[in-house]
Amino acid sequence: MSAAHDPALQDRYPLQPLTPDRARAARLRARCHQRLVRREQWRRCGLTHRTLTTPVLASALTGALCLLYAATLLGNTLRLVGIL
Repeated sequence: MSAAHDPALQDRYPLQPLTPDRARAARLRARCHQRLVRREQWRRCGLTHRTLTTPVLASALTGALCLLYAATLLGNTLRLVGIL
């Protein structure tokens, strides 16, 4: 059972009240602000993670399928000719 539910434990292990950490809060606000500014800059450019990776992945997949098709075509041709 936790100290929050048992009065005997609350007396034995008193919890200290939390105090705000102003320096940590300021650092967190600054980090969040930097991230928001960066995100807004990306949005203004029209660039997002998805718009950058989708064409690359589509091109790679198309290229891989073309290579597979060409290799299969070459293999079948060589088999028909009697080389393989």
